Amino acid sequence: MRSVLIMIVLSVTSVIGVAQISKQQEKRIQNVHQLQVRSMPKINNEFQIEKELSQRGQASAPNFAVSIDVNFNPDNSGEWEYINDTAIWRLVLESRGAHSLNLGFTNFYLPSSSSLYIYDYYKREKIRPFIPADNDEHEQLWTPIITSDKIIIEVNIAKKDIASLKLQLNHVNHDFMDIQKSLSDACHIDVSCGAVNGYPDIENYRDQIRSVGMYTLGGTSICSGFLINNTKQDCRPYFMTANHCNLTAFNAATMVTYWNYENSYCREPGSNASAAAGDGLLNSFNSGAVLKAAWAESDFTLVELDDEVPKEANAYFCGWDISSNP
Repeated sequence: MRSVLIMIVLSVTSVIGVAQISKQQEKRIQNVHQLQVRSMPKINNEFQIEKELSQRGQASAPNFAVSIDVNFNPDNSGEWEYINDTAIWRLVLESRGAHSLNLGFTNFYLPSSSSLYIYDYYKREKIRPFIPADNDEHEQLWTPIITSDKIIIEVNIAKKDIASLKLQLNHVNHDFMDIQKSLSDACHIDVSCGAVNGYPDIENYRDQIRSVGMYTLGGTSICSGFLINNTKQDCRPYFMTANHCNLTAFNAATMVTYWNYENSYCREPGSNASAAAGDGLLNSFNSGAVLKAAWAESDFTLVELDDEVPKEANAYFCGWDISSNP
């Protein structure tokens, strides 16, 4: 098989973290192991893999997860506890056998005093907190993956603002394929390779490599694309992808884009190491987008991400022109 340059090698290195509640507060509320666990219906990973591979084609984005419909919110699920003027709500979710979990909130609004945390029940991994700046007009929030089959959702909020909180969870997405291993094949060349490893052509694309993002859609499918600049060159977060990834006006809000998701060292293409999971990180991401344009005949879709690209992504915005010379 011909070797190709892959700009993202999908894997996970856990981000070590602890529960979001401060140690002082942690002693004043229930231990997390005393909280009720909401378990999802059993998912047969092997059956889902066989089903996915039998249906997978080149004209569609591959699926790595199945969506479980739920109806959880702070009024009907989880537990509230109070410390002085602060309220803490926690909900424990489990979907046994999932390689990772991600969530879809279809009614989401955080008041100014609140923050939302999602983290691994076993305290091995966490993502950045969501804050009021993450509120969007579409009032949805789709979260990055947590590589665990048991997670905690936690809200910290002032008591006076509880009535304004919107947190309707309708989708728990169970990773049956193992997203860490689902994007890279042994024939791909890690972007960490270069002239010193015998791949001098990669040196010409160091900037463009930083434009590429892998993304999940609806919490269940994966695809990739790149940041593209505009004529003002103001780095407005336009992102171009393939039309066959099925990103539409209806599901653009469910898009979660990951930056710099790549292996940290060069592996020999065709080797067992190259076919294995790498050591990429998931700690830099954007959630949500708005469709701007699409055309199936040229297989392109253009969206604008809901928020600016995080500074730590050190992102590059690709250029373009309208000439007919490819």
